[in-house]
Amino acid sequence: MKKATLAFSLLLGVPLAAQSWEAGVFLGQQQYPSPHTDVTPGVTGQLNLDSKTIYAVRLGYSVVDIGPALFQITAGYQPESKTTIKPTLGGVPSGAPSDFKQSHWSPGSVRF
Repeated sequence: MKKATLAFSLLLGVPLAAQSWEAGVFLGQQQYPSPHTDVTPGVTGQLNLDSKTIYAVRLGYSVVDIGPALFQITAGYQPESKTTIKPTLGGVPSGAPSDFKQSHWSPGSVRF
């Protein structure tokens, strides 16, 4: 009975001991590959994409933190970023430039 009471009190106290928040900001260069296709011998169709600097934010809340063991609930968000796609055919612009949009969000958990 004493062991069960001790284990139960530890389980109740662990979330109270953790209660820490973590915030992070990511700043980086988003680069896209430029795919190309050989249309005919010597003529290549290619899509050129601009690279963009993007940022993302991350927030985490520690639920359990006992020595080397950590369990954290996290959420991340990257707002919409746009890049311009410029098609070329044989090195000559072909077609109107268009935009490529991308955004990202992610819920999750971390265990160390």
